[in-house]
Amino acid sequence: NGIALPGTNEDGAGWSGPFVCNPAGTEAKFLAFDFEWQQGAGRYTDSGGLVSVTTRLRLEVREIDDAGDPAGDWELLKETDYVFSTLTPQRLSERFPVASGRYEVRVQRVNDAAAVTDDKARDAVSWTGLRAYLTGETGSLDCTRIAVRMRASGQL
Repeated sequence: NGIALPGTNEDGAGWSGPFVCNPAGTEAKFLAFDFEWQQGAGRYTDSGGLVSVTTRLRLEVREIDDAGDPAGDWELLKETDYVFSTLTPQRLSERFPVASGRYEVRVQRVNDAAAVTDDKARDAVSWTGLRAYLTGETGSLDCTRIAVRMRASGQL
């Protein structure tokens, strides 16, 4: 589920997005991304052991105006390796502070997918969530909002 992030050696490789993070007339102070490896990530050795595989993701952000037009250039938010050696599903969230503003983001996997060339490997990753934490008042007087934060697990 979510948006598959193919490796550089797979069809469809490249940027996913851009996606607008927050509505016109609002300003975000944090951006958060959720990623999921539904089959886990690892590689079986010939002897049956499990070794790690690496997924490298690049996250970029660009400020936009209320019309959705770019107000600057793409900037690197983070490029990092995620290394796992488990076939248990993995989910993680990353939150980044940003200068107050309206943003769009894009994400790209920037390494090969091991599973393409090695049938003993699992390393498919999906981008499953995007959140903007807004500054100031976000509610209106004619509705009630309830915010809930919970840890994701197989029980949800």
